[in-house]
Amino acid sequence: VLHPGVGRRVERDLALLEGAAHLLEALVPLEAVRMMGASRAVRTFAAVMRDQVDLRIEGKNLDTFRANFGGTHAGGDATDPARGGGDAVGFPRPVAGWASERVLVESLEEGTPVAHYCADGSPGGRRRRAAVARPLLLSYLKMVFADNFVHCDLHPGNILVREVAGGTDGEGGHAVVFLDAGLATSLGPGDRRNLRELFRAVVLDRGVEAGRLMVER
Repeated sequence: VLHPGVGRRVERDLALLEGAAHLLEALVPLEAVRMMGASRAVRTFAAVMRDQVDLRIEGKNLDTFRANFGGTHAGGDATDPARGGGDAVGFPRPVAGWASERVLVESLEEGTPVAHYCADGSPGGRRRRAAVARPLLLSYLKMVFADNFVHCDLHPGNILVREVAGGTDGEGGHAVVFLDAGLATSLGPGDRRNLRELFRAVVLDRGVEAGRLMVER
């Protein structure tokens, strides 16, 4: 639920930022300031913030993620490797008829915060971290390279983990749930090509090529 007046305060703050960026570029007409791209950065930030105050966008993002990952709840029977490497991947389900600009009702998703696994430094804890990392990594790679629809707010507070029976190793597996899908993005064809080429250079340990791509692209 959006708090009353949030949209108005966001627009006020964005107007102040836009004014400050224009003022900086007008008063300090140096090449270094121009290269900072302050006005462009503020415009990009403003677009993101305006999306955040319309909860219908988060509802649509959740529907897209659920379709991309098979629409299952984490901990269910998703065994397709494309859904996160053999472990289920889940997203909350928007409740039909209960999504508006100011209110979004979703299914209740339970699990253990992923930070819990990071705090356990025992040998068993390290093994569990490695097991949890697998569906996390494969899910993110799927978002970036297969679906071209990426969750942009995957901090530990937005990731839950469930331990489920019947994993691919016969000893149980881990399911992950991604929350708060208000920030998501897709790349254009040029950016996707650049990312693939940079990723390939990094994976193949081609440092000179990776550096060249970062400078030229």
